Amino acid sequence: MRMMLTASIPNEPFNSLVRSGEVGHIIRDILAELKPEATYFVEEDRFRIAMVPEDLGKAGLEALGKKWK
Repeated sequence: MRMMLTASIPNEPFNSLVRSGEVGHIIRDILAELKPEATYFVEEDRFRIAMVPEDLGKAGLEALGKKWK
């Protein structure tokens, strides 16, 4: 059986974790522990762009975090 887990990440602390460069490591650790068959990151209440972990990794969150510091 498959199931969908929806998790909501508040802007804070997410923005602070992006700025500090920690967000990628935290997401990778969570996914390593959960071992999901598939993972998608989506925006709610607007256009729904879905990204797999590789897409999110290519998004440049670390560079964006450095820019926001």
